[in-house]
Amino acid sequence: MAVKIEEKDGVMIYRRPSRKGPRDLWRAWQVLRRRYLLRIRLMTRRLGAGYVFCRPQGGWNDTLVQVSLCLDYALRHRRRLIIDTSRSGLLDVLARYFRPASTFRGIAFSVPEGFADHSRSMSCLPASLTGRGVRYESEYREETNYVEALSRQRLTFDMNRHHVEQLLVHEQCGGGGDSRRFFDWAVPTKEVRTEIEKSLHKLPLAYFAVHIRHTDRKTKYKEFLAAVQPLVAGKIYWFAQTALRF
Repeated sequence: MAVKIEEKDGVMIYRRPSRKGPRDLWRAWQVLRRRYLLRIRLMTRRLGAGYVFCRPQGGWNDTLVQVSLCLDYALRHRRRLIIDTSRSGLLDVLARYFRPASTFRGIAFSVPEGFADHSRSMSCLPASLTGRGVRYESEYREETNYVEALSRQRLTFDMNRHHVEQLLVHEQCGGGGDSRRFFDWAVPTKEVRTEIEKSLHKLPLAYFAVHIRHTDRKTKYKEFLAAVQPLVAGKIYWFAQTALRF
């Protein structure tokens, strides 16, 4: 049993459970209700003229963490958020997979046409981008994360304070648990939902799922796969991998 969540006209609806039901379910409802009301309050605030330009780096979780950080800031400071995932591990436009979970128009999951040229006339943070806007090159430095290639300035801004600059640029990597907050504001597109449903329908009630990471953290995946092969032989299982070589 769980709190029923559904989508209607682009808005996420949370169905209230009975108070006579399980206590954990009632608590979950209270948390969801507070988050929902906060989102409605933030969505209905009048937007200012400023922008947050989020250009996340790293893998899928890193991408969502960085987007979530920028989204939180944009909402608190009434700025429009533009997300450019072309340099991230996604290597694609986020709008192909997700859309805003409401009628809120302050979030763009792709870079609007003409914005790159328009950004050159804006005041910027980091200041070295003024006159160039989002047309710049970046490079990764282990001690500082991503920096602008010419000035070596770190490509971010202080998210704990208000800024007067029109354009705030954030291009960083880094993971954690904040990625879950992204799904408070985004839902998969119809095409993605259809593909997920097709995949789920092919699975039995019981199956094996294996996900092996072999990028910054190395694993002895060949030995592991050899060890589990007798357990999954003849059975359906999902296998996901990150940068494996056989």
